[in-house]
Amino acid sequence: MSVNGCGGKVVLLVEDDSSVREVVAIALRDAGYAVLEAGVGGDAVAFTNPVALLITDVRLPGCTGQALYETLRRFRPDLRAVFILGSDPDGLPDGVAFMGKPFRVSALVSAVRDLVGPATESACSTSTN
Repeated sequence: MSVNGCGGKVVLLVEDDSSVREVVAIALRDAGYAVLEAGVGGDAVAFTNPVALLITDVRLPGCTGQALYETLRRFRPDLRAVFILGSDPDGLPDGVAFMGKPFRVSALVSAVRDLVGPATESACSTSTN
């Protein structure tokens, strides 16, 4: 699967709550990032795009966000991540930020910029060809 119409940095968003996933994806695209979306960790591993950042709920059906992050880092050791969780985590690996639920989408976009820098292109669009 690929991202069409976007030259910006690619963010992989893994969130099982579709309404949260939709709001976050829109905000990230509006900020100029390309966004790949998955509802479960297993779907996320299938993406072959060069992902700059993983944003994941820590508690996902079938796996944890941390397990997903560790799996993806085998293929991309420099991968950064934002873990989304309802409470403070015990410890975070290097290169990982934490967003407590509930959170402001603007704070999440700011955390993305802090971890991977600003998007390099204007807002991404999806090709309908």
